[in-house]
Amino acid sequence: MAADRLTVLSLGRDVSIGLGPNYQRTLQLGLVIVSVISALTIVVVGIIPFGRQSAGHISWVALSGGLRCRGPSGLGGA
Repeated sequence: MAADRLTVLSLGRDVSIGLGPNYQRTLQLGLVIVSVISALTIVVVGIIPFGRQSAGHISWVALSGGLRCRGPSGLGGA
């Protein structure tokens, strides 16, 4: 549903207004979709800090994520 509207929106303001969808409302819909997906990603994955010590943080996240994915049997199964 929204993909068609956003595709029309990508053609530019004047063209999209000429093709029918409400330009401002469709633009806001796209912004809401991107905001919700970004927020869900940050909630699920967490903020990975990038900087001088990013290698330590990334390796810790990778290690702890791998340990959480293992099931009670220790072989990855539940």
